Amino acid sequence: MTSKKSNTEKRTKLFNLKTNVPEIDEENENLFLATEFLQQCGNHPGLTMRDFYDAVYADNPDTTEERYDELLTAAIAIETMMNMQDKMEEEHGASTVH
Repeated sequence: MTSKKSNTEKRTKLFNLKTNVPEIDEENENLFLATEFLQQCGNHPGLTMRDFYDAVYADNPDTTEERYDELLTAAIAIETMMNMQDKMEEEHGASTVH
């Protein structure tokens, strides 16, 4: 059996966030990994799907289409939440940090 974990995914994690719900653990893993790829793309407006694609496949050429879709969905969720936070701060002042 071959592992679907990429080179980036095999890196040592700073902390281990595990629950007793496998679906939540998988989603958290996708979010943290997508964050790494987003950071590789830089911190500038105008990030494209191609930029993200290039970041994912640069070190992980064996990434499956299904795995890429999972990471892309996580990246979209992250970017959406960040944009919503900016909009909420504009409309209502400082946001609540949890």
